[in-house]
Amino acid sequence: MRHRVLSTCVLLFIFSTASAQVTTHGVIHGGLGWYLPTLDKAGELFVFEVGSGEVVVVLHGGPGVDFTYLLPVANGLEGNLHFVFYDQRGSLRSRVAPDSISMQKHVEDLETLREAIGAARMSVLSHSAGTLLAFEYLKAHPDRVKNLVLVGALPHKNGRKYFDDEYAALWRTLSEDARQFAERPAVLAELKKAGLDNQARTPKQEAILSLIRQVGAETFHVERWVQALPVRVNPEASSKTRTTTNFEYDYSALLANHPFPVTVINGEFDYTVGPRDSPLWRRLAATTAPRLRVVVIPDASHIVWRDAPGRFQRALRSALIP
Repeated sequence: MRHRVLSTCVLLFIFSTASAQVTTHGVIHGGLGWYLPTLDKAGELFVFEVGSGEVVVVLHGGPGVDFTYLLPVANGLEGNLHFVFYDQRGSLRSRVAPDSISMQKHVEDLETLREAIGAARMSVLSHSAGTLLAFEYLKAHPDRVKNLVLVGALPHKNGRKYFDDEYAALWRTLSEDARQFAERPAVLAELKKAGLDNQARTPKQEAILSLIRQVGAETFHVERWVQALPVRVNPEASSKTRTTTNFEYDYSALLANHPFPVTVINGEFDYTVGPRDSPLWRRLAATTAPRLRVVVIPDASHIVWRDAPGRFQRALRSALIP
């Protein structure tokens, strides 16, 4: 039971905090925004396209946030690739009937979007909790995916029956490691620099304190918090997605047996994906999925493109452009 609790706690942490900043730096201007009716007529999805070339559909995290924070991943690559961003149902601009939100419907929406943009096969780029949607879509439509890039990738397996002793040992100190990272001296120094190391704070100061702490938990270079804008998760969309997601899973065979490129790009200190240095993904590549490429970027965390924009862009370019 311990194995399941450890892994589920980390996933709940991801769902409640991941992808919770919008960057003000490197956002691409231009592009086309439009609304796509859902197949079940429950509402519509907001879609934003930018660039030209091979299609790359981007899956945001959260769940229940919007795609805006991910726009910088296309920066510098829009001349070679056609990025398609969209708010998943229930997220910000994609309003739907609340009772229609589920993981199964997210998969249906992604297939509807693929058909709408006329892509026989597409590359899929996911971040954080978007990993689980990428897994589920791949399971349902393996012939529609030509390339898979998982950024801030959640573990490829989860649940008690899928964790052996070695995996359990890796997760044993994870909560404490994540706490220490979020409360490291660099975070406390930024709070002090902003005059937030006292008890008497205005509402604005409370908001800034919350933002710095959140950035500190997800970003190695916490001093870049000034580049971040806070956003809010739609709690109903988040809850309905979580409650319809299977957290007892093992996608190892799925990732190993399909003849298309799979790349994982994680930050060294990204504790939302598991222990430091992504050992779960490294082990999969070394044992079961030799075609899987794992890139761990040093001095970076969950918002890896903010921590190491140059290294991230090179890794993404290598993954998506032959």
